[in-house]
Amino acid sequence: MVVVIQAQSDEVQPMSWTFGKRVPHQAVRERIARFEQWSKRVVAAVEVGDDSLAVNAKPNELFTVASFVSGGLVNLKEGTVDLTPLARTFADLPVVHVYVLLPRKVEYAGYFWYGTPHLQMWTDAQPTIWRTVLNIYTPDPAVLEIPLKRPKPQPEAPPAPAARPPLGGLITLILLAALLVGAGIFWATKKLLKRQTEIPTVQPETEIQ
Repeated sequence: MVVVIQAQSDEVQPMSWTFGKRVPHQAVRERIARFEQWSKRVVAAVEVGDDSLAVNAKPNELFTVASFVSGGLVNLKEGTVDLTPLARTFADLPVVHVYVLLPRKVEYAGYFWYGTPHLQMWTDAQPTIWRTVLNIYTPDPAVLEIPLKRPKPQPEAPPAPAARPPLGGLITLILLAALLVGAGIFWATKKLLKRQTEIPTVQPETEIQ
């Protein structure tokens, strides 16, 4: 199953559904009606037909294509695409490929990978085209939901301030520093005095009689 959304603007977004085989057209129209309910968006200009890649196609080579116009599924300003209505609309299918064609470069803000026990999705986001693969495990539309935006990275916490030593330890450090300074002064003074005592005294010359 391939879904192509041409996001011309936020309001006008033509969409096409290409099934892998020929599907009764009434069933396709009913599925489009379910999409309209799940997405809460108006659908217009619905066309359903059969096509083939072969020139003279045999009945088993035909596949069904549906096209219509909707809007709001892709938010060009926010950089998101609402995949939840599509996942619920195609809950009975195992794999759905979604292509979003953008009118300009848009930075993608949705999830690149997201998974629950009921579904898994991954997205390859290029500047002007987003490709998403949906793998659906639970065919229950009510449990299929994909968040619009991935969470913003949290800022790193500032490093914790160094713990202050307890007051008793601080006093001990001060006393120890004072003792070391005092010992240094004492050692320097002692050394200086010793050098002074080692200087030989000069005796006055006596006159020779």
